[in-house]
Amino acid sequence: MKLKTKFICLGATLVVIVFMTEWLNYKDSIISNQQKISVELIQRHMDSDMKHDGIRGNVYSAMVAMKTGDTKLYKESADEVKNMSADFVKNTDLNIATDIPDDIRAQFVKIKESVITYASYSQKISQQTDFDSANAMLPEFNKVFSVLEEDQDKATDMILAWSQALHKSSEIIGTALKIALICLFIIAIGLPVYAMFSIFNPLNAMMQSMQSLSKGDTSITIPYSERKDEMGDMARTVQVFKDNALRIELMNKEAEQLKIEAEKQKRASMNKLADSFELSVTDVVSQVATAATQMQSGAQNVTGIAEDTKKRSNLVVTASNEAAHMSTQVAAASEEMTNAIREISAQTQKSSQIAAQAAETAKAARTTIDALSDKSNNVSEVIEVITDIAGQINLLALNATIESARAGDAGKGFSVVASEVKNLASQVAKATEEITFQISEMQSATKSSVESVVQIVGIIDQVTASASAVASAVEEQSAVMTEIAQNVSRTSTSTQEISRNMVEVERGAEKTGTTAMQVLESAKNLNQQSGTLKQRVADFLHTIRSA
Repeated sequence: MKLKTKFICLGATLVVIVFMTEWLNYKDSIISNQQKISVELIQRHMDSDMKHDGIRGNVYSAMVAMKTGDTKLYKESADEVKNMSADFVKNTDLNIATDIPDDIRAQFVKIKESVITYASYSQKISQQTDFDSANAMLPEFNKVFSVLEEDQDKATDMILAWSQALHKSSEIIGTALKIALICLFIIAIGLPVYAMFSIFNPLNAMMQSMQSLSKGDTSITIPYSERKDEMGDMARTVQVFKDNALRIELMNKEAEQLKIEAEKQKRASMNKLADSFELSVTDVVSQVATAATQMQSGAQNVTGIAEDTKKRSNLVVTASNEAAHMSTQVAAASEEMTNAIREISAQTQKSSQIAAQAAETAKAARTTIDALSDKSNNVSEVIEVITDIAGQINLLALNATIESARAGDAGKGFSVVASEVKNLASQVAKATEEITFQISEMQSATKSSVESVVQIVGIIDQVTASASAVASAVEEQSAVMTEIAQNVSRTSTSTQEISRNMVEVERGAEKTGTTAMQVLESAKNLNQQSGTLKQRVADFLHTIRSA
């Protein structure tokens, strides 16, 4: 049975007991009042009985006084009869007016009639002056007396029966009140005891169990779970808390294990990512370093070629100056052509040789410049490779930034290194753009040098042709002196043009050398940047593997 039902029943019982107690008190008060009335009724009835006998005695006294002639006694007896009769009637009226049972009231109504008859006869006899007359009325008087006596006795019996019934009812009510008080006392004593064993002790046990569960102690046993009342419901609820605590504890252990496994997987993934990144970036850095070394070697070769071109240009200038000088001599000696044909022929041959040397030198310079152009193209290809590598590095840095953002707090170091890698890639891109610009300038200068050398070769070919013409015309020197003078003038002009062109070639070689030095410096910087990038990547991988 539920505690609620028990307390409802107990409360209903208490209400019934209290109600019965009040009802019994009410009935007891009524019975007490009736007992008081019965006592007053008995007192008046006993007084009436005495008046009944007293009236008869005074009647007899009056008859004695009649016979003896005692006037005083007669008068006193007659007055007593009158007074007692009045009191008798008064008591009877009071009894009738009292709250008594109907049968007793009816009996007193009957007694009143007998009392009136009895009082009337008593007064008649007591008022007689003749003894014989009074004595003649005496049998009827005794008869009325007997009737009244019977009625009085019957009333007495009824009053006694009523009084006994009231007394018995009072005893029953008293016993019932005692029982009710005993029940209330038992409930008053038993309720705290019952509450202590059925409510407070189990409640304290539940509180201790819940406190133990709140402290994480799941080894306790939940008591009172077999009860069918609210304490049992509470115990089963606490058992649910315990089961939930056990499940939560198991889930925490599983979560901790999953966290450890996740950390292991995360570390393995980070190591795998670091290894993959190391392979990719190391290959890229190696390619950058190799390209930088190749570019440095190419720049050194270009510098050497530029120096060689400068030297060869000096030789061409010297040869051109000598050709100009010889042309001057030819012009001066043209006036003496006739006398100096052999010398002119020799000088012409010498000019042809010098022109041939100049042509060979120009061709060598062209070959060298072509090689320089090829090297420049090779350097351009290397620069394109470096640009592609820088783009790959930038892409890898972007991927690394994305992966670090996914990694959260653990990828902050990864993000910093990725940013540094991206900055290095940007610096490499800028350096390659500068190198590309310098190589473009060098290629432009090389192209100009090639064009100048082509012009020099053409002029030298012309000088050679002119020298051949002079040689063939030596025999006809007189006829072609004017043509010789013109050819000498043309040769002088061409020689000056060669000198000017070779000066431009020398300048182009110097510019090529300067550009090659810049390319060499950029290659050195690129090599240093690749070393720095390699160190940063190593630091980054160390940070990732240590995380």
